[in-house]
Amino acid sequence: MPDFDAQTTRFSAKNALLLARLSAAAYSDEAEAESITIGELKFTAFRWIDLSKHFNEDVFAIAAGCAEFAVIAFRGTKDVKNWMSDLYATPVSFPWLFESGPDVGDIHAGFGHAIRDAWGQITSAMEAVLPPPGVAADIKGLSTTTQPTLWLTGHSLGAALAVLTGAAFSMWAPATMRPVNGLYTFGQPRVGLYRFCGNYDNLLNNRTFRFVNKEDLVPRVPFRGWEYADIGR
Repeated sequence: MPDFDAQTTRFSAKNALLLARLSAAAYSDEAEAESITIGELKFTAFRWIDLSKHFNEDVFAIAAGCAEFAVIAFRGTKDVKNWMSDLYATPVSFPWLFESGPDVGDIHAGFGHAIRDAWGQITSAMEAVLPPPGVAADIKGLSTTTQPTLWLTGHSLGAALAVLTGAAFSMWAPATMRPVNGLYTFGQPRVGLYRFCGNYDNLLNNRTFRFVNKEDLVPRVPFRGWEYADIGR
């Protein structure tokens, strides 16, 4: 079992370290990522999520689970210019991408499309490592009475995808299968305009923690002059 506090909603350095290691593992190929997740980090379930067709390059995520919690960790992209372009950064309304969702403001079109287009893969992987409450699963130590928690993480572009996945689970009725217990990001770009970020923070501010290197440009884009804003702590 990984060394992790699965029930806390407060900041935990121990949890941050494990989530950072999973974010790094997401940059490996599938076989190596599984070896790290199962062999080194002691999870008991693993799934590989392929988002590359949505970016035309190697963008992936991994889902890792055990009896007490599960994590979806998103990989970043090698080509920052790809998603910093004006086309990708054009804001679109949340319900335009997430049908029948609430009008909570505008989000980054490129990030939003990637999550919406791959939603079936994301939820299938999550269900495989962390089934809905009351459903038995082939995860060692998990019973129908256990209430495991869901965590999201990622680096760079992957951090943005993690945030919008958290938004979908929290705001979009078809997706509210599991509340997000915590979300840690590393070098995360901005994902939405001011109104969206305010609505996000009303739900998840106390559970979202951003690690930012002051020398890194990525967390400063898209620019505030375009009305993009920061979220979380």
